[in-house]
Amino acid sequence: MTIAGLSLMPYALLLAKVEKDVASGNIITIYNKALSLYDSGNNTGAILYYDKALAIDPRYVPALTHKGLALDNLGNYTGAILYYDKALAMQPKDIYTLTDKGAVLADLGNYTGAILYYDKALAIDPRYVHALVEKGTALDDLGNHTGAKLYEDKAMIMLKHPDFNK
Repeated sequence: MTIAGLSLMPYALLLAKVEKDVASGNIITIYNKALSLYDSGNNTGAILYYDKALAIDPRYVPALTHKGLALDNLGNYTGAILYYDKALAMQPKDIYTLTDKGAVLADLGNYTGAILYYDKALAIDPRYVHALVEKGTALDDLGNHTGAKLYEDKAMIMLKHPDFNK
């Protein structure tokens, strides 16, 4: 079976495997399989598993956040924002989701909106390197090269700090 010349067989096999895995009812097992697919670059397959995990518990923040990441990777920025917002409604101080939402806003060209989310993350953890780097990039994109350098320098200092990897 094909659509526009593309074989649906691998997708059908993946769906059958998802259904078998879901039969276990273990949200952690399902979520971990989603992460494995996501890590291998299979965002579409990961989303299938995230959806199954969310069918078990629609408030499972790791699945909400990672589904947002997978949607972002697929270029579905509106969908990504929707899932980041759901996660942030439950965990408004999650620096990772705040920064990821900022990154999607930056992908959409909304650098000012992105900076608001980076600032929220940095208010919680001023040493969070990813938010420092992303804020520097957004400032640079807005033409504020001096501000960008300040945040890039802060990120470099954090990366060189002896406690960074602890």
